[in-house]
Amino acid sequence: MKEKIQAQKAYEDAIKRYEEKDLTGALALVMEALKMAPKDPDFLNLLGLLQHLLCDFEKATAAWQKSFSSQKTGNKAKEYLSYYSSEEFKTLREVYLEGERSLERKEYEKAYGIFELLLSGNRNLVGVPLKLAECALGMKEKEKARTHLEEVLLLDARNPRAKELLESLEYRSLGKGSEKTRTLLFSGILLLLFASLLFGFYRYSEMEKELKELKLLSEDLKKEAEGYKEEKEKLEVLLQQMETEEAPGETKEEEVAPEEPISGTEVEIFEEGLAAYRAEDYEKAIRYFAQVVDEGALEAYRSEAVYFLSATYKKLLNPEKVKEYYRRYMEEFPGSNYYAEVLYHYGLLLYEEGDLTGAKEVLQRIPEEVPESPYNNSRVEAVLEETP
Repeated sequence: MKEKIQAQKAYEDAIKRYEEKDLTGALALVMEALKMAPKDPDFLNLLGLLQHLLCDFEKATAAWQKSFSSQKTGNKAKEYLSYYSSEEFKTLREVYLEGERSLERKEYEKAYGIFELLLSGNRNLVGVPLKLAECALGMKEKEKARTHLEEVLLLDARNPRAKELLESLEYRSLGKGSEKTRTLLFSGILLLLFASLLFGFYRYSEMEKELKELKLLSEDLKKEAEGYKEEKEKLEVLLQQMETEEAPGETKEEEVAPEEPISGTEVEIFEEGLAAYRAEDYEKAIRYFAQVVDEGALEAYRSEAVYFLSATYKKLLNPEKVKEYYRRYMEEFPGSNYYAEVLYHYGLLLYEEGDLTGAKEVLQRIPEEVPESPYNNSRVEAVLEETP
């Protein structure tokens, strides 16, 4: 009994990690749950979904087949396997495998084109931007690789391969910078030594003359300093008089510090907003996310910014703003990374506010539009079955 409770707890924690876009952490937790309950269909279905998002299609198939063999009725594994049998998925998998084969043959430009084609309709698949990054590295396009690796971390915050490649990029940049610095430093030292030897004799012959001039200059400066001291004392007296003449009770208006200007690329601005959100600087996070939403050109980052605006206002306990950005996400980015999650939380928020009709309208879209999502669960079914 205790083991079953522990397994359920690990599964629930895995769902939370999945919601937080930590697929790597979710995968570790669901594997832990399966050690205690290896045939649980819900655990196996989540495992399959995570493997699918990580583009390990063979492991996803194996997990769903095992789940379906364990429970054949009322099991979502049937829907997952049905999708895997469709021509749509077969085409996706074949294109992905062709991209992998091209990458293995070091045909980086060809592989990049293949994965770029896949990216447009499959932005939730972590493996696609990860492969794009590997192709970009092969083409020596480091900034392009960095952008794709940042996309990976938006989908899977602790992805080990993405972190490894990013660290490698940083190390290479640091190494080249250090080598350049050492070269410049060595050249500078040689130049200084040469200059010292060249001008040493000349300077020696001029030293006596300069010392005499410095002595005279020192005497002049001493006289000027005495004059400045007198002027300073006069100014201090004048300032004291001005302070005493100031009207009693008079206060200066407190200056309001201007907001820091927002600059950088769209990706950099989004990352700055995300850093502010994680640091609980929510006002700054709102400014930066709003900048991406209003002026951004990359749909992937605009959709992420809209989602995080709703999350930020949720932290600030502003339900009207939360609902505003939930609605905007639903209207502008259907099918994007957080679509099912937004439907789920928006529907339940309406339900908690007593709007059963509105809640049903939103939640009904989950089984209709994203039936494979883990948000298509018993809580949604209970609300949909409830009568006024």
